[in-house]
Amino acid sequence: MSTATSPYSSKGRVVARTVSAALAKDRRKLRVFFQTRATVKGPYAPLWSADVAQRIDWVKEGIPSAVLVVMASDMQVPREKLLFWSRISRATATRKLQAGAALSADEGERALGLARLIGQVTHVVQESGNPEGFDAATWTADWLEQPNPALGGKAPGQYMDTADGRELVSSLIARMQSGAYA
Repeated sequence: MSTATSPYSSKGRVVARTVSAALAKDRRKLRVFFQTRATVKGPYAPLWSADVAQRIDWVKEGIPSAVLVVMASDMQVPREKLLFWSRISRATATRKLQAGAALSADEGERALGLARLIGQVTHVVQESGNPEGFDAATWTADWLEQPNPALGGKAPGQYMDTADGRELVSSLIARMQSGAYA
């Protein structure tokens, strides 16, 4: 028998209502987070091009936990998949969402890394492709799931939980743009 909380059980409904209430409280902070970074190119592109000092400031200020919900929705993946990629436990994410708390620096850095990857894909398509109708968030989610020969057959998503792994995955996107993809 599964110990997972069903959204249809009374406990599941309580958790869902609590998360919804926390998101409502955190909406202003979340809106500010994305609006101050949004451009015509979308909310993720500026995250890719932000300088290191700015990214450090964002992480130290605290990445809103609601970013996890927004990114999962944008990427059209279950939140659990996003949490797997960023190595954030479901219990921790739920607790922080319910409290409207920011992610820890490590968690925020990993979440920001995923958001930056979407921004990088947006940037690549705008520079080298046809961005009309292209959804960088869903493309990134699909790509993160696919075994990749350049990674010995492993999926890029398996590398998103460490700084070196995110750098490796980012370099694969850059190599796709340059045509040196292997």
